[in-house]
Parts: sequence; C-alpha cells; structure tokens
Amino acid sequence: GDPEEGLEHARRAVELSPGDPRNRTVLGEALLANGQPGEARRELEAALELVRERQAAGDPGVEEWLDRIGELLDRCR
Repeated sequence: GDPEEGLEHARRAVELSPGDPRNRTVLGEALLANGQPGEARRELEAALELVRERQAAGDPGVEEWLDRIGELLDRCR
C-alpha cells in the first residue's frame, strides 16, 4: 500500500500500545519505507528491548521477532 499511510497507521498503533514490540517493529519498517533510517533504528531498538524483556520472562514466541528486528536493523545501515 501507500508507505505514508502505512506510517500513519503504525504511529497510531504505537500511540495506542507502546509496550507491544510488534507495533514498534511495524513502525520501524514503515519508517524505513519512508526513508527515515535513523528514526527506524530508534523504534527497532525499542522493539528489541521489549522483546528481550519478554524473552527473559519466558515468552516462547519471541524468536521470530528477534530475527525480524535483526533483519530490519541491518537495513538501517
């Protein structure tokens, strides 16, 4: 779809649920799609911290998120 519209929706999702690493990951991806790698990196690093917290708490579903965030962080360079 439209990258700018996607960015708008991703920002709104983070406003509604800032502690959800999925929302921050999607926002990071949307920022990359809109040519904002610095902001994307900040959001992805925040997502990574949230995922690591969940991992430490024993959440078994975080491995795929770690991989996805890593891929996106590589694109921020």
